[in-house]
Amino acid sequence: MLTPAPHPGFKATISTLDNAVGHLPTSEPIVIITASFEGEPADNAGRFVEWIKGMHGSEMQGVAFGLFGCGNTDWVTTYQRIPKLIDRVLVERGAERLVDLGEGNAAGDSFFEAFDSWEARLWETLAEVGLPFAHCPE
Repeated sequence: MLTPAPHPGFKATISTLDNAVGHLPTSEPIVIITASFEGEPADNAGRFVEWIKGMHGSEMQGVAFGLFGCGNTDWVTTYQRIPKLIDRVLVERGAERLVDLGEGNAAGDSFFEAFDSWEARLWETLAEVGLPFAHCPE
């Protein structure tokens, strides 16, 4: 029986923002996809938002990230409030933004196109930075 050889790839971990409270990795990039619901964070991101809002120094030094925000322009005054807040605070506290903030509008007809475009830029950037690959089984 032949065992397939491992191939290079990313070793990804998927979690909620609340699970990242107190510890964002500096050894690998993070990708955040989050939303605003009438200007408030998702139920699984509220503690994270409070945590980063309480920062005052360079706590995010060494963190590299990409962020895609989901919103709805029907909520004019709060559109993308939480994604923009997270993006701004991470950079203010020393994190490196790998790609510009991506914005998807659930009220429009180009939400998936906006994500696809942002994702393509993210992969291009990750390839340019030459991140180490983990060996993942097929």
